[in-house]
Amino acid sequence: MEAVVRTNPYANQENGKMGVANVTFGEVFKARSMNILKGRNDELFVSMPSYPTRKVDENERPIFQDYCHPVTKEFREQLYGAILESFKTGQDVTIDTGTGKDEPDIEVTVVPIEGDNSTKALARVCIDGGFVVNNISIKENKDGELFVSMPSIKTTLTDENGNPEYRDVCYCTSKEFREQLQDKIITAYREAKDIAMDAVDDKAEKKDKDAEKAPKEKSSIRGKIKDGQEKVASAVPKPTENAKVTPER
Repeated sequence: MEAVVRTNPYANQENGKMGVANVTFGEVFKARSMNILKGRNDELFVSMPSYPTRKVDENERPIFQDYCHPVTKEFREQLYGAILESFKTGQDVTIDTGTGKDEPDIEVTVVPIEGDNSTKALARVCIDGGFVVNNISIKENKDGELFVSMPSIKTTLTDENGNPEYRDVCYCTSKEFREQLQDKIITAYREAKDIAMDAVDDKAEKKDKDAEKAPKEKSSIRGKIKDGQEKVASAVPKPTENAKVTPER
């Protein structure tokens, strides 16, 4: 499968921000907002779009997670090299992922989220075993229907009400592939949810079996009184045959 890299320089290149890149996989899936930055030695490098997580480092600064990124050394070198080449030449660069297919192979991992929120799970998609998209949401609308929401970032633009506008970091460029990917993600979510529910049922069943094996206590009042009388009786010493009885006066 071929992936096409395209870059655009910023008109105002300040603070080391030189331009932005996007890559389209097989003409059906696009990842964008990849930054081209200038380092201290005036060397250019690529930075993937990221978002702050709830975790912090040793200096109490938020730890960032990439929305999307290459996961193999080979594809990382191939992709970053193509981005820098495109930025220097101003031309699109085509790379081959090596699968020999027209459409990308997709692997989906889903983690269900407990609670009553509209977001039911988070998904992770791996394209051709070399490029990952994180933070894909599986949501439920008011009618109870599930749909997939791609990760998005806030832009500097605002709508007519003054609210910030968001744009997807990654998205499908064809209707057919969008439906195919959404069905695959939702199916993976339902399977993951079934597995999670089976684990809960197994845990509850094990707890019930352990309770059955445990010795049962006498719960009735008559049983507790009888049990108390037996304990008192066993605590009183029995008189011996040679014991003398003191007559009452």
